[in-house]
Amino acid sequence: MKTTNTIAVSAIALLAVSSPALAQSGGSAPPSAGAEDVMPAQEAAAPADDEIIVTARKRSEGLQAVPIAVSAVTASSLEQRNIVRLDQMSAVVPNATFKTAASIPTEVQPFIRSIGDRSSEPSQDLSNAISIDGVYLVNIAGSNVDTFDVEQIEVLRGPQGVLQGRNSTGGAVNIRTKRPSGELHARAMVSYERFDALQLKGYVEAPLAQDVLAVKLSAFRTTGGNYSRNVITGERDTGGIRAAGGRIGLLFTPSSDFTAYLTADYSKDSSPPPAVRAANHSGSIAAPYNGAYAQPQPRVCALFQECSTYAPYTNAFSLTGPNHSKNRGLALNLDWDIGGITLSSVTGYRAVNQMTNIDLDATPSMIFNLQPRNVRIRAFSQETRLASNGDGPFSWLVGGYYLRSRIDLERTSVLGGPLFGQPVGVTSTGTQFRSPDTDSYALFGQLSYQITDQWDISVGGRQSWDKKSLVSTPTATSGTGVFKRDFNAFTMEATTRYRFTPDTLVYLRFAQGYRSGGFNGAATTLAGINSFEPEKNDAYEIGLKSSWLDRRLKLNLTGFYYDYRDLQLIAIDQAPGIGLIQRVINAKGLRASGIEFETSFSVTDNFTLTGNLSYLHTKYRSQILNLGFGNIDLADAKRQYAPKITGMVQAQYSIPIGDNKLVLNGSLNYRSLTQLNDVPTDVAMQKAYALVDAEIAWHLPDDRVTLSLFGQNLTDKYYKAYGDANGGLFNLVIDGRPRTYGVRATVKF
Repeated sequence: MKTTNTIAVSAIALLAVSSPALAQSGGSAPPSAGAEDVMPAQEAAAPADDEIIVTARKRSEGLQAVPIAVSAVTASSLEQRNIVRLDQMSAVVPNATFKTAASIPTEVQPFIRSIGDRSSEPSQDLSNAISIDGVYLVNIAGSNVDTFDVEQIEVLRGPQGVLQGRNSTGGAVNIRTKRPSGELHARAMVSYERFDALQLKGYVEAPLAQDVLAVKLSAFRTTGGNYSRNVITGERDTGGIRAAGGRIGLLFTPSSDFTAYLTADYSKDSSPPPAVRAANHSGSIAAPYNGAYAQPQPRVCALFQECSTYAPYTNAFSLTGPNHSKNRGLALNLDWDIGGITLSSVTGYRAVNQMTNIDLDATPSMIFNLQPRNVRIRAFSQETRLASNGDGPFSWLVGGYYLRSRIDLERTSVLGGPLFGQPVGVTSTGTQFRSPDTDSYALFGQLSYQITDQWDISVGGRQSWDKKSLVSTPTATSGTGVFKRDFNAFTMEATTRYRFTPDTLVYLRFAQGYRSGGFNGAATTLAGINSFEPEKNDAYEIGLKSSWLDRRLKLNLTGFYYDYRDLQLIAIDQAPGIGLIQRVINAKGLRASGIEFETSFSVTDNFTLTGNLSYLHTKYRSQILNLGFGNIDLADAKRQYAPKITGMVQAQYSIPIGDNKLVLNGSLNYRSLTQLNDVPTDVAMQKAYALVDAEIAWHLPDDRVTLSLFGQNLTDKYYKAYGDANGGLFNLVIDGRPRTYGVRATVKF
């Protein structure tokens, strides 16, 4: 019934807002010069001069014209909101959470409309596709990339199983770097904020051959920001960033028909762990939130007498590193207009070397450490597309995709004696090796037809084949096993779009997403290694995109419903002599529905309001499973990172002062009650909260120099970014960042 009501409300709202009567009574200004009441077919796809351009459908389209729910975060917005890495994107994307992995700061775990997971298991693919310049990231390792030298980040909400590549049941995150302009320019930025956080970013670009070859060099360095104090050492040692890197970009345009863009990037990250602290309550506690289970005494309290719950922003780590991650990448984008057809090619190579030393229990005792955990990834991908670029009513796109990835993991576990029946002070060490490899192939295509000047339809499909293998040595005495399995799926999408006016459209979309299966590589015996099945998501979406008052006011509304099947969940078991064992299992399914409202209003030339408001309802199908804390009926559990209500409002006011200007920015972000993992324990519950950010910026003419004073979480609101009972062994919490404030200066030449 709730699902039916959600879709009904969405449909009624769309019909009301888009009806001709309301359009006429809205008091909008006359259309801009040259616009007609009915927009011709080819003009309908063209963006307005001031509109953000997105490539959600592998073509350049205006954000207000593309029939997909997509958020485009520009470089200026990233800087103004002080978004340094992907895990800070939650504040600007409706119905989305971007979180750091529980123990590994270089890994980001996106949840889009509740679809995502908190696994760091390399045998498992991502459920939300992340790409840089069209090159897909095959694994979570090294995914929490810095936002330096970024032109725009597009977050597509909803499955993208046709054009955006593999494993996109929840959505896609497309990162576009800044291409060389072909002119001599340079820009530098430096910022300093609370907790000794320092950012240095800059680039220089120049023509190498006028109008033919241009180069761009960019670099960044970020240090400091640790806000959690170690009660043993007295030092602030977790929660910050220590990373540096650079990119070189070459743009080759020998003619108007051919473009080649080559980038090579390198980064090194030795950041400390997130701000994790132990929350080992000494006995059973009452759950303050409806639906949460009271937590019994953690085993670390009974066995090791580690019963302390440390205060917010403190920790008792006995091990915080060293951690090292190196990312290297190459991307070559080619576009060639060969007369009515454009040939596009995206060739990519990504390499990640990640070494982490992790104190999983976050206590002073030797209970469960990983010393070290090494991950090595090598991935090559090739995508080739042919697309029409003519003026007829038909347009089409066909392509093929190939991916080859090789992953090696070595994990050494160091366990305290009581976990395997020995006294405190005795330790057990075990090393596990595994190599999950993937060869993936796909053929895809999309066909669009302009039925009338106002109405068009498109259909598309993708056939995917995944060949998976795993070589695993679970323990020193287990021997080595080789496992192989093939997966395949056909996914499709169909969209129809109708324009009531040049600035108002309604669309209906059906889309499927596919996430490949794999092997449970974390098993501690060869007999325990099993394969898990692929996921599939059928999504139905209805949307309105509209502009009013001479395009000063934008109002967008989206309603959606998901039928999500065989979703891959993380379960945690306790194994004597091994510690915690993470398993990947398939649940029957999940239903999700929601409404998203987005708006932007240029009240005057100097005053702008933007905002979004989202409602999300999720419900597991009834199924008894042990997710690490005893058997529960999933129908009684909340979906992790799926708050019912999220919202953001931002105001920007510019005050001209001679040739300069003063810009004031302020925003508020709200999240309702959120469960931070799928096991409904007290430690996993975060009550509703709101965060307030602000910036004051002084701009010299042409933005040659900008000086800013900024603050985040200005009310110093405490909130948890993560909470987990870890199978009853120990309780962990990650504290969200407290109030920060700082200064920033940018200079352009």
